[in-house]
Amino acid sequence: VAQGDQVVSGQPLSTDPNVGGFGQRDVEVVLQDPARIQWLMLFIGAIMLSQVLLVLKKKQVEKVQAAEMNF
Repeated sequence: VAQGDQVVSGQPLSTDPNVGGFGQRDVEVVLQDPARIQWLMLFIGAIMLSQVLLVLKKKQVEKVQAAEMNF
C-alpha cells in the first residue's frame, strides 16, 4: 500500500503471501510432497524388516553357540 492509495474493506494489504497480519485470509499449506512420504514409509519399512532379520539371525547364532557348548 502506497501513500494516497484507496483501500477497500477486506482487501489484503500486501501481495506477499509471507507477510501475515490480522484479518488476512489463510491459504492451504502443503507440508510434504506425497512421493517423499511414500519413499519415507518404504525406507522405514525396510529398516524395520532388517531389524527383525538381525534379531532372528542373533537368535540363530545363540542356538548354535548353545549347541556347541553341550559337546
